[in-house]
Amino acid sequence: MARLPGGRGAGLPDSGRGPGRIWADDLSLRELILPPFVLEAEQTLIDGSDKNFSVRIKQFGSAEINVKVQLPGVNRAQIVTVPPQGEALVDFDPTALPVGSHELKAELVKPAGAPYSMTVEFARVIGPFDK
Repeated sequence: MARLPGGRGAGLPDSGRGPGRIWADDLSLRELILPPFVLEAEQTLIDGSDKNFSVRIKQFGSAEINVKVQLPGVNRAQIVTVPPQGEALVDFDPTALPVGSHELKAELVKPAGAPYSMTVEFARVIGPFDK
């Protein structure tokens, strides 16, 4: 076992492979807790020429998850299954959305822990091909 100054044991095995010491001062460890999923929009400005609005759901866990994704003002939500450490692409038809700012919401279905949701903002604008 390695020894600290004053003869106290450091709790490190002595490998017997030659001279060397390990000193640790002001050591700080942080645990990184990843969210259940991350939501990303493929684009954030949509005009009349855009027939699809796509969002990507990525997750980093070891079990598949189900995520409910819904456009604002649309009564029907989509339930998407995201594979372990994978991603899923979800397409929506944005043509019925009025011009202005919008927020798409995704939430974890039947979370094992605390409820989790995430939103992504996008805007429907008047484009050069709008009537």
